[in-house]
Amino acid sequence: MKLRDSGGSQLTIARKIGEGGEGAVFTTNEQRGVVAKLYAQPLDRGQIAKLETMVRAGDPALAAVAAWPLALVYDGIRPVGFTMPLLAGPHPLHDLVGPKRRQALFPDAHWNFLVHAAVNLARAFEVLHARDVVVGDVNSNNVVVYRNAMTHLIDCDSFQIRAAGAVYRCKVGVAEYQPPEFQGKDLSRFDRLPQHDLFGLAVMIFQLLFVGKHPFAGVLPPTIRATGAIGDNVAARRFFYGPEARRLGLKPPPGSIGLSAVTPAVALLFRRAFLGEPAQRPSAAEWVAALTELKTQTVPCKVNAAHRYRVGSKCPWCSLETRGLHYFSMPTPLGPGGGLDDSVWRTCTAADVERMWAEIAAVAGPAARPATIPPARPHRTTPLGLWTRKRVVAFAAGAAVCLGGVVALALTGFAPLAALLLLAGTLLGLAARPDARQAFATRRKRLEAARKAHHAAQKEWALAARATLFVETRARLAKARAALKDQRRRYDAEVAALQKNRDRVELRHFLESHVIAVNLIPEVDKRTKAMLLSFGIETANDVTTESLREVPHLTKLHRTRLYLWREALERSFRQQPHKAPDAKALRDLKIRHVRERLKHQAELAGGAALLRQTARDIELRRPTLERRARESAEAYYQAEADMRITPLLYRTLIFS
Repeated sequence: MKLRDSGGSQLTIARKIGEGGEGAVFTTNEQRGVVAKLYAQPLDRGQIAKLETMVRAGDPALAAVAAWPLALVYDGIRPVGFTMPLLAGPHPLHDLVGPKRRQALFPDAHWNFLVHAAVNLARAFEVLHARDVVVGDVNSNNVVVYRNAMTHLIDCDSFQIRAAGAVYRCKVGVAEYQPPEFQGKDLSRFDRLPQHDLFGLAVMIFQLLFVGKHPFAGVLPPTIRATGAIGDNVAARRFFYGPEARRLGLKPPPGSIGLSAVTPAVALLFRRAFLGEPAQRPSAAEWVAALTELKTQTVPCKVNAAHRYRVGSKCPWCSLETRGLHYFSMPTPLGPGGGLDDSVWRTCTAADVERMWAEIAAVAGPAARPATIPPARPHRTTPLGLWTRKRVVAFAAGAAVCLGGVVALALTGFAPLAALLLLAGTLLGLAARPDARQAFATRRKRLEAARKAHHAAQKEWALAARATLFVETRARLAKARAALKDQRRRYDAEVAALQKNRDRVELRHFLESHVIAVNLIPEVDKRTKAMLLSFGIETANDVTTESLREVPHLTKLHRTRLYLWREALERSFRQQPHKAPDAKALRDLKIRHVRERLKHQAELAGGAALLRQTARDIELRRPTLERRARESAEAYYQAEADMRITPLLYRTLIFS
């Protein structure tokens, strides 16, 4: 097909490289680095005017962040499409968001890389909004990312632009990225504003920083009767992270990190974006500033070199790995030819392991101290001070009358008189007692507060007294030592098992190569796919009875369609010829063992220094913790003693 562009240059359509609902994208023989999008249906006047406006508005800044139209393409006198830059080598943003795809396509990308990509994404929106361009259909399929974390927006012909008083609207949108005010609405009837884009931008930033979790996906409490669909949660502003979520009983999906993983400034921006009014949503420039600050505050983990986390907090990825969730992988050493470097098996011999362990074992831990702190003195009840002179006299008179009744009974034997005197004396004594109900209630509250403070302080002191952190750290290092010593045996055993079960392993790799987000599955729409990803169901291999049971409000039809899709893939796999052995599976196995070895080697190499620092920290904190525990113990024992009130002496219905 021979065409021409609006600059008069001839174009010969060559190879098709992509296809969508509106048309297809082709390379051209004449212009390197440029592709042509040709529409399947004739363009109307509005579409032509919009494309002409976009071509005129193009500049280098736009070209740096988006696949912006360069020129219209004509077939004779009729516009049939437009040219745009060829974006070579990028991946859709959802490939970086999903942990499994990220580890396959961006194996060396740690959390700092994701923060960097989020900064670049926010900068792209900042450029567009500065030119009064609104993306409208914000979603992770319309953003691509490169190996250097640079991002580009695509499908620019769907953007909303303004020119000469006319508004060329964006008429579509994905519910999971549209703001609450647009949920369930006909988007073709609205002029978009940057504040509407900013909601979707915040969602994509959240998915990057929180490794695929959608901010509005999670588990609803039984008290909330709702479908649990992401769009419905967005409309109801059910943000599953932060203090508001805890008060409402909203629980994030399993394997989620909390807002404490980011800086307070970033956490506040998320809350403004998802819980505030539209005008309060943070601008792209605010995101750039806050994310840049977060990036400067991330540090490498001392335990796992693949982990990055915010300084001043604990590494959340290490905690998740103890539950079998490996979101980041150790960088793999490569040889000159791009293959695995076998020297890794020789860099940490058994002698090296024992040498490092001897240094670790030589570190003396803090001396053990008594874990409980007894009271330093007996504690007596503090008087309430409610007995006035008149009440004492009246109470004494009642006691005297009672005594008189006893004497009368002994001397006269006249029981009625004695009973009358005893009753009168008792009533007089009871009436004379002061009312201690309010004072007693105050003491009870004081006791509860003192008990909680004492429990917390005592628990903290017990950990320091027993040097628990030191003991746990040394135990973790001992596990690393044992793993290193036994690793080659485990590696050889796994290689043997792999060759016996290569079909099962090949099937797993085959299923993992089929990503739910980019596959057409009947009845499973984009919002359902986003919910599945938030619950860790990313590929066909993740589709199991157990995993789907974790997803709230997933219909029986959705489960059936997903099962049928996986079964169809399995049938297709079994019909293919398979070679033995599976080179990719062997390589993946070796990569995993190499990363494990490097991780444990790094742990042992820094183990002695870590133990010495831990011991110093414990010794420095002990005096403060001991003083706090002793003071809280004295306050608790005194509050407990103050509750020992004789009921006969006070008018009260509350007893401990």
